Amino acid sequence: MAVARSVSALLVLAVLSGCSSAARNRPGPTPPPDAGKRIVAEHAVVTSANPLASEAGLEILRAGGNAVDAAVATAFAIGVVEPQMSGLGGSGAALVWIQREAKPYYLDFYAAQNAESFRGHTASGRLRPGDLRIVGIPGDVAGLLTLHERFGKLPRARVMAPAIRLAEEGFPIGDILAGFIRSDSAKLARFPASFARYWPNGRPLPPGTVLRNPELATSLRRIAEQGRAGFYEGETARQVVATLNAGGHPATLADLAGYRPQWKRPLCTEYHGRVVLSAPPPQTGLQVLHTLELLEPIDLPKLGLPTRSAAAFDAIVSALRVGMADARGNSDPNWVPVPAAGIASQAYADARRSLVARGTAVDSIPPGDARPFDHAPPPAACARYQPYGAAEAVTEDGGSSGLGRSGMGLS
Repeated sequence: MAVARSVSALLVLAVLSGCSSAARNRPGPTPPPDAGKRIVAEHAVVTSANPLASEAGLEILRAGGNAVDAAVATAFAIGVVEPQMSGLGGSGAALVWIQREAKPYYLDFYAAQNAESFRGHTASGRLRPGDLRIVGIPGDVAGLLTLHERFGKLPRARVMAPAIRLAEEGFPIGDILAGFIRSDSAKLARFPASFARYWPNGRPLPPGTVLRNPELATSLRRIAEQGRAGFYEGETARQVVATLNAGGHPATLADLAGYRPQWKRPLCTEYHGRVVLSAPPPQTGLQVLHTLELLEPIDLPKLGLPTRSAAAFDAIVSALRVGMADARGNSDPNWVPVPAAGIASQAYADARRSLVARGTAVDSIPPGDARPFDHAPPPAACARYQPYGAAEAVTEDGGSSGLGRSGMGLS
């Protein structure tokens, strides 16, 4: 989800969930009439995976909010209208550019894991779907509130009002959400209240049904009124911990109360003369930067559009494949060392570029070893952004502090 406002900031916010699908949940099966058309806005643009969530962001901009207000409003709203993709129990990250400071800020609100949940993630292929042992302490609420407190303009209750209204008054279910409801009946059946909401009378809600979720509205209202205490303490926290404990997860109320997002430095590289900033581990910005570095010496405009040029298609696809292979070791740096700076470096791309644009496709690409490149000097243009190693974070006062396993590990 991205929100841009010329007078304030540029913010790119990814609210992640356990789903890997890039699903789009439209209110109906027919795309809007302006689908695929170029849209030009004089003052601001809000885009998300759901038009109702985008409208929430636009509402906040029209009310006098800035880009971060709109982004936070959109993120809370997307958790209502796309519950299969994100929500209060999820996590995420935000990269904010403050134009007046010419400075980026990166906030990581990844779900915090203890040893049990991290082992669950690494063994997730051997666990049954929906096993709660892989769940981390939710970071979504803390991250969005932290962004709003630091950069927002409007009151918290105003920014959250669109999401609360969508949960309370309802919205029409789109094809994608309806499909998830049908296919996830076994997971939903483990939680009787959720199953009754999405499978009333033993039948899944069909597309077009207006879905109301008053319990979610209540949880959102607590956050709007009480801030982080409305989620990480009190009734909502007790319900979250009880649900996790019932699934064998060792989370405690102290774990929720102690959760804090982390300010970090973004990864940085240079592509065709432009500085590119992206998300450090456990997010996958290193894969994006590595892919761009692999493509750096290739003149894609000269090769032509990849839909018409086999050479351009080969270059892009092979670079993406190498980027994916080399990012396989990406993980939570609080538990596993990740050579993020090395993977994103020009030197490592030079070492791996022989696999790109060869004119042939191999069956598989084994990952390389970026550890020897983790201290390679970054592009000169990145010096002002001080790219960081996997174990370094930015504190509130702009300094840096080391983070070992105790940085996010839970007791």
